[in-house]
Amino acid sequence: MNDAGNNYLKERNLKILKRILFEKKTATKTELSNISTLSTVTVNSLVKVLVETGEFIEGELIQQKMGRPAVIYSFNYNFQKYLLLSIQEEKNKLYINTVITNMAGEITDRKLYSFENIEMQAIIEIIDEAVKGNNSIAAIGISIPGQTKDEKIFVSWNEKLNGWNLKKEISSKYDIPVKVENDANLVTVGYCIKNNIYSRESVVGIYFPKDSLPGASIFWDGKIFTGKDGLAGEIKYLPDFINYRKITSVDSVIEKLINTIVLFNSITAPGLFIIYAENINEDEFQKRVYDNEIIKRQPNVPVIKVADTFGEDIITGLQWLVASDIDVQESVD
Repeated sequence: MNDAGNNYLKERNLKILKRILFEKKTATKTELSNISTLSTVTVNSLVKVLVETGEFIEGELIQQKMGRPAVIYSFNYNFQKYLLLSIQEEKNKLYINTVITNMAGEITDRKLYSFENIEMQAIIEIIDEAVKGNNSIAAIGISIPGQTKDEKIFVSWNEKLNGWNLKKEISSKYDIPVKVENDANLVTVGYCIKNNIYSRESVVGIYFPKDSLPGASIFWDGKIFTGKDGLAGEIKYLPDFINYRKITSVDSVIEKLINTIVLFNSITAPGLFIIYAENINEDEFQKRVYDNEIIKRQPNVPVIKVADTFGEDIITGLQWLVASDIDVQESVD
């Protein structure tokens, strides 16, 4: 085998070991060899490399139930960290919630910034502060109240972010991968991950922020359905919403949510609806949905959940977004 072939095989085997220990947290070389089916000699040489790079941590010698004592190895979840920014609305104002997480999704730092001065430079300055002196940040993820087309933001909150190319501006300053995604998409993904929902049934998430208009997302088979130009789920253009800037009455919100559920239930037949909206009781809302005369006549009977974990779920969604390119989460060809 030539050098290129040897290098490919080595990188492939390194990915296998990293993924195994990422999932197991700790293991001996023998366990890594048994799970990976790689030879003991190969595992020994590769583990040495991963300890030298800092991705594996060499622990103590432990006595096993059978056989000789063996060194236990741990995955170093702090080897890489992610800077996650969520642009969120509250009381008709924007805020930027920033967290730094490690590879296990554990939050190591959190800050909240006012975003009254809605300028791209304000985001750059926040990133400057977070990245300064932290060379372990491997990726940056940003959730936005809007969509992107050709990397430029459009149909954003009050059109204030339209035309911004966050990915280009940030990438030009830092040699760090940057991903930007719609908030309604990410919060649905985050909910599914946290609740171990990996079925092939589609999941529809509807995010209805107070003092604003809703957005929706479709998550199916581990992927977000984005539609042309990422516009799938822009339900503020439905007849129920297009003539409004905001809807404040809880009864009106519930009525329009049910109309939206009727529509999605007919078109996508999801197994689950996740609703993010303030001042809505899950039991009462479920009763009103299932008592709806059109829902009663539709053959699909979805599960309805009302969630109050938007902040947590969007961070989980951002972690999924930025970590999708990391070696330990890649499939091995």
